[in-house]
Amino acid sequence: MSTHPTNGVPIEEAPFWILLIATPLIAVPLFLGGVGFQDALGLWHGQWKQTAIGALAASAILIATLSRLKPWRRPKPGEPDTRPRIVRFATWLLGTAAFGFMLEGLLALIWADRHPGPLGVAYVMVLIAGARGVLGWAERAKARRGR
Repeated sequence: MSTHPTNGVPIEEAPFWILLIATPLIAVPLFLGGVGFQDALGLWHGQWKQTAIGALAASAILIATLSRLKPWRRPKPGEPDTRPRIVRFATWLLGTAAFGFMLEGLLALIWADRHPGPLGVAYVMVLIAGARGVLGWAERAKARRGR
């Protein structure tokens, strides 16, 4: 197993005990996303156990799949992306698409029937996406001026 001083251990080289720790850590945001998805559809009525078991199963499948595929790491800018499609899709799904459902799930768990609902979460997501876009634009502009 190789270690990278600043990047840690790649998931495809991680020992089994690290994968066992990673599974519930990934299941937590999947649980929030599951609650948010059900709440957005109007199907959330406090079914904690089923949602938690589903999130843990999905997490175990995701960890098992990603830990067996190589390469997992994102390539550096300018290098071709040789990662398998499932890895690229899972990264996008967890990082982009599931974030709104996780926010919806968190609000549904905290405030039950008094949260702003899917439309309020969509507004927050638009604000976050806009802020990320402005920050990315400012970073690119700063890099251009530095050349």
